[in-house]
Amino acid sequence: MKTILLRFFFILCLLIGLVPASFGFGVLPLTSIVANTSNVPAAPEPIKGPAVVCTGITANYSVDPVAGPLVYTWSIPNGWTLVAEQGTSQISVMVGKNAGVISVLTMNSYGTSGIRQLQVEVTNVPAQPEAIVGPASLCGVGKATYRVQPFVGGIAYQWSLPTGWAVISGQGTGEIEVEAGAGKGTISVTTGNACGQSAQATLVITITPAIANNLIPANQTVCAGESTGMLVGSVPSGGSSVYTYLWERSTISASEGFAPAAGANNTQNYTPGLLNQTTWFRRKVTSEACEHTSEAMRIHVSAIPDKPVIEQTGSMELRASVAGEYYEWLRNGVLLQGNAQSVQIKEEGAYKVRVRNTAGCFSPYSDALEFFIKGTDEDTVKSGLTIYLNQANGKLTITTQEPLREVELQMISLRGQVVYSKYMPQIQTQLELELGHLPNGVYLLLLKSSSKQVKRKILLQH
Repeated sequence: MKTILLRFFFILCLLIGLVPASFGFGVLPLTSIVANTSNVPAAPEPIKGPAVVCTGITANYSVDPVAGPLVYTWSIPNGWTLVAEQGTSQISVMVGKNAGVISVLTMNSYGTSGIRQLQVEVTNVPAQPEAIVGPASLCGVGKATYRVQPFVGGIAYQWSLPTGWAVISGQGTGEIEVEAGAGKGTISVTTGNACGQSAQATLVITITPAIANNLIPANQTVCAGESTGMLVGSVPSGGSSVYTYLWERSTISASEGFAPAAGANNTQNYTPGLLNQTTWFRRKVTSEACEHTSEAMRIHVSAIPDKPVIEQTGSMELRASVAGEYYEWLRNGVLLQGNAQSVQIKEEGAYKVRVRNTAGCFSPYSDALEFFIKGTDEDTVKSGLTIYLNQANGKLTITTQEPLREVELQMISLRGQVVYSKYMPQIQTQLELELGHLPNGVYLLLLKSSSKQVKRKILLQH
């Protein structure tokens, strides 16, 4: 058994080259066996080559060669392909999709070395960017911002712009600010890394000329409650020549508080209608991507004077109760000469007046005042008696230049019915009768005294 064992060791030593062939068969000293194990190769030096590689490329890896007859055994990640040089100190590989470990060891007739490893990451060409986000239609030249969804890590962005455009900021990133030129075209962006450039993402851009000539009338002044005329707006230019209009109004100022105006506010022109306070108007014009708002114009609303009341200030004089710059007197609907606050009565009739202030605004007409100077042919009064009716309050005033005694006064309807009757022992100079309780209509006033008699038709409107 011992002989067989010794022979086994001898044959083994012959195989690994430790015993010369001339020795023949014999016993191999144990010291020789121990000494020869020191010739097993050491682990290779660190692997040289890229630790980050791109899918599909050919990469080279190597270690510093060691002297002597050695065999190099390489191991590569799953999916990679060895191109050349297995068994030597260097290899060429086709990189696959998977990351992993590249390892190498050496062998000689004495044994196998330790393993040297290199962890390798695999990177791909970036994917095509997602859709470009930003305005596809621009109004004239100006600034705009475009962006794509960002990628994570080590990605560079390359933007391309239409002719005449310029990048203000952000080139190389996923978002840029640009100064748009007058020319339309296409914006494109690619992403890139060490492995190459992605496919392009594109956005077609159209340019619409800016809107111009959006003009509306100048400031105006109207009186409260007065209808304003139509605000005639110009025909704009620019845009696509097809325009959408919106008239807006504000009662605050020319720069704030605007809201869509009432009524038909979506045409080229606009009619505000009645205004009771100062109001600003402006017109907004839209065409394709363009929008333009005109300067605001103001319609100043001036207050109107109060409705006047006609007062009798003398036996033959009437006066308007409201102060103003100008007065317009009417008798029986006919304009009288003169524009003063008071008017001298020359004829009997129904008198009205209205007042104009310094802003040029007229008050409403006063209620009519019926003024009578003398009777008809049926009257027995020859002179010295005036009769007038204030339509505003239904008050009838009779003035006499001499006292009247045993006076009986009646108001008779057109049907001959006495609707009012009053007896007075005497009228010294003036009598006032309240007729406001009577219905509107025409009445016959019959006044009898011990010396006179008067008949007069009275039109009551209150």
